[in-house]
Amino acid sequence: MKKNYFFLSVFMLVFLCGFSQDGSPDLTFGNNGVVETDINNEYDLGTFVTVSNTGIIYVAGQSTNYVSLKIILSYLPDGSLNNSFGSAGVVTDNNFQNDWLKIATHQENLYVLTTNNNGDYIMSKILPSGSIDTAFGSSGFLVVAPANEVATDFIILPDNKILVLGMQVVAGQSNLSLKQYLLDGSVDTSFGNNGLVNILAYTEANIPIKLKLDSNSQNIYISGRFQNIGDTMVNGVVKVNLNGVLDTAYGNNGVAEIPETIDYNCGKIGILNNGSVVTYCNYSDNFNQILESNMHKINPQGIPDLSYGNGGVVDTYGNGGILVQENNRILVYDLGWDFFEGGGLLTLRRFYANGNQDNSFQHTINYNDLFNIDAVFQPDGKILVTGTSAWYNGYTDVVLLRYNNTVLGVQDSGVNTVKLFPNPVINNLIVKGNLTQSTYGIFDITGKQIITGNLDIGETQINVSSLQSGMYVFKTAAGFVQKIVKE
Repeated sequence: MKKNYFFLSVFMLVFLCGFSQDGSPDLTFGNNGVVETDINNEYDLGTFVTVSNTGIIYVAGQSTNYVSLKIILSYLPDGSLNNSFGSAGVVTDNNFQNDWLKIATHQENLYVLTTNNNGDYIMSKILPSGSIDTAFGSSGFLVVAPANEVATDFIILPDNKILVLGMQVVAGQSNLSLKQYLLDGSVDTSFGNNGLVNILAYTEANIPIKLKLDSNSQNIYISGRFQNIGDTMVNGVVKVNLNGVLDTAYGNNGVAEIPETIDYNCGKIGILNNGSVVTYCNYSDNFNQILESNMHKINPQGIPDLSYGNGGVVDTYGNGGILVQENNRILVYDLGWDFFEGGGLLTLRRFYANGNQDNSFQHTINYNDLFNIDAVFQPDGKILVTGTSAWYNGYTDVVLLRYNNTVLGVQDSGVNTVKLFPNPVINNLIVKGNLTQSTYGIFDITGKQIITGNLDIGETQINVSSLQSGMYVFKTAAGFVQKIVKE
């Protein structure tokens, strides 16, 4: 009897480690899912986070005592500082003088967009060692917009070209600008007019915020604020092709207007696999102590989807953003706010594409009082969140958190049309739903495949009577995953 009890205990431990609840802290990362980094007992801030395909993590931020320095930290996948990067995992450089605007990895290199004291917008390429690649741009610095222009975001395209979003004023009118570069920082002269495309979507104002590429790498979506002469300004999304040509059939002459007041900032967007756009809008008023946020959805034609959530709106929690998974589930990361002392509580929630909350995702709060958050998915789907510890607890530190998250390959809309029953099962497991013909596998808790076969359209019956009692995982080639119990 003691042997059976011991086996059950080991069984459950292995199972829980292998199938951690989505939203729970990743206990293998740092100290029970938390990494705090203090640099010389100073006021340290984490602003942006990104991760390479091999799991190397980068955080851009600031360290301030008497002098404010921009910093970049690099961590290994387990959360320890990457000592091969800079000085014990930290790089400080006086060339990064003002605001961080964006960081992104490509082929193990880190690309950063910031500003200098002249007001220029500059991009640099940071090598895995932490040194600046002096072969990039002009001695390591590429001016993507001079002080009389604006640059707000960039993406690295699948063809290894860098696309920078900004704004130029032409004949007294603000235009969206797209500039394209090669990986060495030279201008891609094959794009637009010598590497530049200006877009006049609305006649009065075109103010850029964020840039996103769709999952098929065919279209580019730009969030911003727009205004026609004589009209009020609106939040919106512009759709262009890879050549920068405006899709005038989208929304209103290429702009999908977001049905939210201009008091809200709707710049953070995510693109679903069918071309729908989910927008995260937030509004804060410190004087009146108001903090509100919500999500809207724009259909592939650029029209607000009023069937989304509650009349076209999904209420969220505070000040944060969204990330879209490959299976169309939407992760919302929010930060509440204490208007007296600042700081707030991190909240993670996951939603289906139709706006319904995914209750299989249960966020476990393991850190209080964060400031200024950013989040990103790891290649395996886990969630990285960076922020800053509260000033009223002493010197502030860079905080990095990691949470478990399963990225299923199958797309879904919030309605589970695939059913496994009975569960628990004794003899025959029935798979019923809208799965197309596909292979399936049943795996034990060690990951070993025990049963495999082909699914029929509509309904499939699988004999599992030979399995020992315990927990198993049912998977299909299309990405559907569900736990089953054999009695």
